[in-house]
Amino acid sequence: GIEAKKISGKPLVVHVHATEFDRSGENINNRVYEIERKGMEVADKVITVSNLTRNIVIQKYRINPSKVVTIHNAVDSINNYEIKHLSKGETNGKIVTFLGRITMQKGPEYFIEAANMVLKKMIM
Repeated sequence: GIEAKKISGKPLVVHVHATEFDRSGENINNRVYEIERKGMEVADKVITVSNLTRNIVIQKYRINPSKVVTIHNAVDSINNYEIKHLSKGETNGKIVTFLGRITMQKGPEYFIEAANMVLKKMIM
């Protein structure tokens, strides 16, 4: 991206879905961090998918807040999808699900903990 900007003279827009901090916690790979930081530093605009990611970009990568904007990921309207309806006997009337990659950033461990708490309440 940096080279394309230099050669073309066009603006560079970086779209950030995750950072090295999201993938590795505080035990980051400094080489990856520096590549990410340099790309965002040279970028004319940085788009993040959440305010959490925006804050990481600003605080941990020291990117000027005026060039970092959040545009949330979204899904199409549910009307565009066929929903499979299960009969009550198949689900016991309750369905709990997790939507996301199984990564630290998405927090699947919180889902497991919450599901376990719900299960304990339902059994009692």
